[in-house]
Amino acid sequence: MISAQRRIVSFLMHNFHFRFQQLGFHVEPYDDLNKKIMMEKLREAAEADHTDADCFGCVFLSHGEESHVFAHDDMVDIKEITALFRGDQCKSLVGKPKIFIFQACRWDITDNAVAGMALNEMYSEVEEDAASVYTLPAGADFLMCYCVAEG
Repeated sequence: MISAQRRIVSFLMHNFHFRFQQLGFHVEPYDDLNKKIMMEKLREAAEADHTDADCFGCVFLSHGEESHVFAHDDMVDIKEITALFRGDQCKSLVGKPKIFIFQACRWDITDNAVAGMALNEMYSEVEEDAASVYTLPAGADFLMCYCVAEG
């Protein structure tokens, strides 16, 4: 018998797979990998030629703790994962978005709810000399998405 939690993960995996394919991504789903194989797959993805790609996306559906995500047999540090895709390691993704989505808890602490500001109350200022940047940090262009806030 399949647990309710397993059915939810299967549903989420199917939805991510379907939506990313609709967006034009090449999708390679993996299920229940141990740490060694997970890191091998990530290393292969980082070493692939992404010259013709507009961006890179990676989704984790798992459990987690603060700065780690769980593989089948061990925890994996998120910094260890993203380090593979930094500009000094993955040249074909320099200047391209690297999107990491972690559908994983980050502890069992709940966050407080707050009311947002109305749009007319927000202040925005444009950086005038932003175009004068000639180099990119190796860790640039990462978008890290978590299902819960840190804490």
